Amino acid sequence: MISKKARMRKKVISFLMRLVTLVKPGSLSHFQIKIIRQLVLIASYRRLSFNNTTFEKIKLDQLDLYRIKPKNLSDTKKILFFHGGGFFVGNFKIYKKYVSFLAEVVGREIVFVEYKLS
Repeated sequence: MISKKARMRKKVISFLMRLVTLVKPGSLSHFQIKIIRQLVLIASYRRLSFNNTTFEKIKLDQLDLYRIKPKNLSDTKKILFFHGGGFFVGNFKIYKKYVSFLAEVVGREIVFVEYKLS
């Protein structure tokens, strides 16, 4: 169950995101996209943090990858994770807590792909 404070924060962020997109619904400006990215980042802070995982950044040409490894591995299989966000919202900072939670729950190493946003 989400707390009353978290529900209110979600409502405020959703309202602000809708307000930002009302100006030009079909073509968002760079400024509007920056605001939406910041709102999504703020919303991601409400997730729980997990300390039983380790993170390692891997540079592959122009691509950044992150290895998220739980302390208790169930097997050697890995998960390749591409975040959502329509190619203009999302990065490792936003998904870090979620991916660490996922790695702990499934007991597998996750490779997070950080790709260039438009």
